[in-house]
Amino acid sequence: MNNTSTSLKRFLANKNTVTILGTLFIVLVMWVGYNARIDSVTNPERVPYAKVTIQPRTKITKDMIGYMEVPIALIKGSENVLVNESDILNRYTNVNTIIPKYSLFYDEAVIIENELVDLAVGKLADGEVLFNLPVSTETTYGNSLYPGNYLDVYFKSQDDSKKIQYGKLVSNVKILAVKDVNGRNVFENSEEFRTPSMLIFAVPKSINLLLRKAVYLKDYNAELIPVPIKKSSVVANNPAKLESNYLASFINAKTVDVPDTEILTSTKTPTVEDNS
Repeated sequence: MNNTSTSLKRFLANKNTVTILGTLFIVLVMWVGYNARIDSVTNPERVPYAKVTIQPRTKITKDMIGYMEVPIALIKGSENVLVNESDILNRYTNVNTIIPKYSLFYDEAVIIENELVDLAVGKLADGEVLFNLPVSTETTYGNSLYPGNYLDVYFKSQDDSKKIQYGKLVSNVKILAVKDVNGRNVFENSEEFRTPSMLIFAVPKSINLLLRKAVYLKDYNAELIPVPIKKSSVVANNPAKLESNYLASFINAKTVDVPDTEILTSTKTPTVEDNS
């Protein structure tokens, strides 16, 4: 027994032995750590996915949701991927988002019903109001004007001598939405062709009033014509700007300004006798 103990002590005291054992220990630690790291990113995670293509503004029902196992590395560290059915079921796709078939669900693509606000209304700045410009496939250049594009609005009409006048009335107008005759967004459904009926954009109140006056100048064959502009010409985040005082004066001269409505101080309800 003593001989065995003495031999073991000599073996462990040998520098070569210590080096070999130390190397083996380090290799073992590295191997365990490597496998643990691989397992942490390759172990499958069960996540929901879209069984069908889901169009914008669509309520997500149970038959639209499937499940697949994906490597955890695909979703680890991403807070945008929804992994719980409760965060998806009976909610809606965003107003400007299509969820493709077999796609995972992402936070920005799924909203609750109360958030189904029209994208155009949601982008109104202080002091701006919406204006809807009637258009057609022809005046949108073959349905090639998209939300986010910028354009200038030109005014065409006859003047008092029946001559044609044409010029830029408003510049730097950003399109917020393109809708069909039923008020549906033209570009929100990839499986259905929709004909553009109106361009919606936001302008300051004074320009909005001027444009609406121009629309009603039917006796002068007035038209508002959208003209797309180059991206390099866009003044981003700047409001629309009046470009022609001459045309504005013409439009205002052919219309009447309505005075501010007086506040009624009397609570008495008008009767037939009062108006006689």
